[in-house]
Amino acid sequence: MFQKAKIELNSTSRISGIDFLRAVAIISVVLFHFGYLPYGYLGVDLFFVISGFLVGGPLLQALLSGKKISLTNFYIKRITKILPSYFSFLIAGGFLSYYFYRETSADLVLWSSNVWKYLLFLVNYQGQGSYIFAHLWSVCIEEHFYILLPLVFLGLCRTKMTSRKFLFYFFTFSVMAMSFFRYWLYLHGKKTIVTTHSRLDSLGWGIAAAFIVNDIVLNKSIRLCAIFFGIIILATTIFIDLKFQSPLFKNVFFHGLSPIAFFLIIIYFASSNIPKIAWLQLIAFYSYNLYLWHMLFLPLVKSTFGSGFIGFVTYAFAGMLLAILFTEMIELPGLKLRKYFKDLS
Repeated sequence: MFQKAKIELNSTSRISGIDFLRAVAIISVVLFHFGYLPYGYLGVDLFFVISGFLVGGPLLQALLSGKKISLTNFYIKRITKILPSYFSFLIAGGFLSYYFYRETSADLVLWSSNVWKYLLFLVNYQGQGSYIFAHLWSVCIEEHFYILLPLVFLGLCRTKMTSRKFLFYFFTFSVMAMSFFRYWLYLHGKKTIVTTHSRLDSLGWGIAAAFIVNDIVLNKSIRLCAIFFGIIILATTIFIDLKFQSPLFKNVFFHGLSPIAFFLIIIYFASSNIPKIAWLQLIAFYSYNLYLWHMLFLPLVKSTFGSGFIGFVTYAFAGMLLAILFTEMIELPGLKLRKYFKDLS
C-alpha cells in the first residue's frame, strides 16, 4: 500500500524540509482539535504559507524567466490534486455523518440544505455549519487562492511588470497592506479569521519565501538567523495573545505575524539539507486527506472512548487509516488524470 508513497517521496522534486513542516502542521491541527495543543490551529497558517511556497514558487520562476504561464496546465494540476479527494470526502463523509449522528447530534450531519456552501467553496463566507466539516473553510481559501493567483501573474506578465525589483515591492506591499485591511474589517465588525480576502497574506508570504530561496544564495548564518527570528516572532505572538487576550490583536495582528514567522522558518527548512524522517514523510504525504477526514469521527470517539490517551489513539488511527485509504484510492488516481488532460490539450 505504501509503495506509491515511497516512489513519490523519493522524487527529486520533493523538499524534505517542506515535508517535515507539512507533517508538523497536520500533527498540530490534529492535536488541537482533540484538545491537546492550544495553539495547534497555527498549523493551518503554516499550511497556507507552504501552499504559497509550493504553488506560487513555480509561477514566480516562470514569470522571472520570461516563460509563458499556462492557465490550463495550472488549473488542471490544482483540480486533479484538490477536487477528487475533496468531493469524495463530502459525499462519503456526508453519508457517514448521517449514519452516525442523525439521531444523537443532527447538527453534525451534512444536510442537503447546507451542502451547497461546501460544494461551491463558500463555507468560509456563508457560515461553517456542521462542526465536523467546519475545518473546510481553509480549503476554500486555498481554492480561491489557486483561482486568483495565476490571473495575477498573467496580468503582471501582459503588462510587462516582471522585473525582480518590481515583483519584490509588489508582493511585499500586498502582504503588509493586508494587516491594515484586517484592521478596517475589524472596525466594521467583519470577519477577519476565515475569509479569503483577510487571509491571502499568509499565502503571499509563501510566495515571498520561494522568491528568496530560489533567487538568493543563503549561507548558513543567514539561514540560522531566519529560523531564529522566525521562532522568536512566533513565540512573541503567542505570548502577547496569552498575556493580553486582546480581540484587536487576535483579529488584526495575530494571523498577520504568524505567517511572517513561518515565512522565515520555511526559508531555513527549504534551503537547508534536512534529513528525511520516514514516518514524518508518510504523514506529510497523506496530510491532505488526513486534514479532510480527521474531524469526522471525533465526537463519536470522544463519546465512546473519552478524551484520554485511548480516545486520542483511536481518533488519530481512524483519521490516518481513512487518509491512507482515500489517498491511495482517490487522490493518486486523480493525479494520473493530469497526463490524460495534457494529451487532450
